[in-house]
Formats: sequence, C-alpha cells, structure tokens
Amino acid sequence: MEIKKKHRIMLYSALILGTILVNNSYQAKAEEFTKTTSTSQIRDTQTNNVEVPQTESTTVKGTSTTTTQQDLSNSTASTATATATHSTMKQVVDNQTQNKELVKNGDFKEKIIDKKIDKKSQWTNLYGAKDWNTYIDQTKSVNKSPIIQRTEQGQVSLSSDKGFRGAVTQKVNIDPTKKYEVKFDIETSNKVGQAFLRIMKKKDKNTRLWLSEMTSGTTNKHTLTKIYNPKLNVSEVTLELYYEKGTGSVTFDNISMKAKGPKDSEHPQPVTTQIEESVNTALNKNYVFNKADYQYTLTNPSLGKIVGGILYPSATGSTTVKISDKSGKIIKEVPLSVTASTEDNFTKLLDKWNDVTIGNHVYDTNDSNMQKLNQKLDETNAKNIKDIKLDSNRTFLWEDLKGLNNPLQHS
Repeated sequence: MEIKKKHRIMLYSALILGTILVNNSYQAKAEEFTKTTSTSQIRDTQTNNVEVPQTESTTVKGTSTTTTQQDLSNSTASTATATATHSTMKQVVDNQTQNKELVKNGDFKEKIIDKKIDKKSQWTNLYGAKDWNTYIDQTKSVNKSPIIQRTEQGQVSLSSDKGFRGAVTQKVNIDPTKKYEVKFDIETSNKVGQAFLRIMKKKDKNTRLWLSEMTSGTTNKHTLTKIYNPKLNVSEVTLELYYEKGTGSVTFDNISMKAKGPKDSEHPQPVTTQIEESVNTALNKNYVFNKADYQYTLTNPSLGKIVGGILYPSATGSTTVKISDKSGKIIKEVPLSVTASTEDNFTKLLDKWNDVTIGNHVYDTNDSNMQKLNQKLDETNAKNIKDIKLDSNRTFLWEDLKGLNNPLQHS
C-alpha cells in the first residue's frame, strides 16, 4: 500500500509538472506570436511610410501640388509686393535726391569769424560766409585787396575801383550721370567786365568750364537759371561766383543747385524724314529734298535741274519729279510747282549783309584809301589760304585757332 501511494504521488507530481510545462510553452508561443505580430505591424508601418498606397498617394500628391501652387502664388505675390515696394522706395529716393539742395549755405545766412580762423583770409570783414572760400587772381588783378564780403543782409558782394579778377567758391558733390538746375540771384552796379556763375571740373589733366548767363553794367536784382550737364566723369565740381576782370560792384544771393533727372544725351537724335507729297517753291528759291540719298529727275527739265538732291529752278510752271532709290527703281512721282520770284525779309537782310560786308557797288578804284584797304584784304586772304591746314587728321584750320582745343575752353 505504501508503495502504491508513493507511485500515485509521483504520478500526480509528473502530471502537475507536465501541465505547468505545457502552459509555459503555450504562454511563450503566445508571447512570441504577439511579438511577431507587433514586429510585423512595425514593419508594415515602416513600409507604408516608404510605399504609400495609391489612394493615399493621390491625396498626398494633390495636397502637395496645391501647397506648391499656393507657395508659388504667395512667392509671386511677395515678389510683386517687394518689387512694388522697391520701386516706390526708389521713386521716393529719386524725388528726395532731385529735391536735395547741393549748395551749402546758398543764402549766406550762416557766417563764421573767418579772420580768427585764417589770418590770410581774403574776406574783407571779420565775418565770412560759412562753407565758402575766396579767390583773387593775383596775375590778372591790379587791385590786390578788393572788397569781398558777406553783407549784413546775408548776401555776398564783390567790388573794386581798380582792375580785379576773382571769385567766391565752394566745392559741390555731384552725380555725373544727372543734369542739374543751377539758379542764383545777381545784382550789379557799374560793372565793367562780366559777372556770372562758373562751374569748374577737373579730371586728370582735363579741365572744363561751364558758364551761366553773363551780367554787366547796372542791373536790378534778378534770377538766372540754366541747366548744367556734366561733361567729365567726376563726383566733385567747384562752384564759382565769378567777377571777371574789371571794376564795379556785384552782389550774389540764393545760390541753388539741384538734380533734375538723367543728363541729356550728347549724341544727336536721328531725324526721321518722309518723301514729299508735293513740292512748291519760288523761282528764286532753291529747294532741298528730304532724302539726300535718293535720285530725283524732272519730267520737264526746262523748269530747272536737280543736283545732289537740290532743285535749282530756271522757269515757272508745273511738272512732276520722279523719285528713285539707289538701285534706280522709281518709288514715287510727286507734283512740282515753280512760282514767280518772291522777296521776303530773309532775302532783304541777305542782300543788305552782302552790301555791307562786300560793298562792291560802292567801291571806287580811284579812291586811294579804298585801294589800300582792298590790298590789305587781298593780302590777308592770301595768307589765310596759304596757312590753312589740310591734314586729314586736323583739329583746326589755322594755327592760331588750335587753342580752341584747349581743355580750358567752355563745356
């Protein structure tokens, strides 16, 4: 009995142990399945991130396209806004630049105690005009100590009772691509010689001068205005209130210089010409046709001749003119009318000028003075003809005129 009881206990124990092992095995498999499923889900999720199903692809791509269009639209709008803003700001800057006064203390209201600053100053009084300097041409002035002063009324006055040449000057910064309006007030009293505003610019060895309208004699205070177009590519010029050699008194005030947009082109603008529809001229008037490189032929040559595009009438009447191109092809035929000779003011003045300058009809061969004058004129003409420069690269016709090529000449 004892032995059987032990066998039963061992059997039960084995069954219990087996049950526990089986359960643990099932649990392990279940856990493994769960882990496998979880891993599979993770892999599926990762795969979905790489390969999106077609329906999702359409949605995503559609969304992406819409977003891109919106971005482009926003970008275009932003660019347009930025461009408009830049354009507006540029316009504002341009307006501010054009309205900016470049001359400092142009009304001479500000003054400095110049004598304490510069013992050699040429301002006559203790006070000088701030931002302005004085200049006396010692080589051309008889009076070495003229009156150059800032008046109590806030003006600049230059005066001398002896020969004097000088100026009051200021350096001004400019943009050489722009043109400038120069304006100033001037008043003169018994001024012998000219007074004016001058702009001097230098670059390397080149110097150019620009002059305003001249004033002399006795004049009331008046305003002069002129446009200045820079000729040299410089950023600084010297503004000069100029007193040309002479005597008298000159007063300057309200000096102004402002930009007025891009400077004018120095190149001549092409002239567009059209072929005439008809030609009407008088017998004593030559006619120049519009197209010099075309050929012109009179249908009735008895009315005149055409040479080098110019009609020289010889009789009154009507006919036509055949106009041909360079190849000789007739491109147009226009009516021509030559009327009787007319006398206008131009003809009268021309005849009068010829009478005064030549005077052939009043020349007396028996008058010794006229003979001497005529001989002198003939000798002068002969010399001028002999000395004329005929070189192909010439820049002047006579030696004494070569100074006109000097850079100190007016711009």
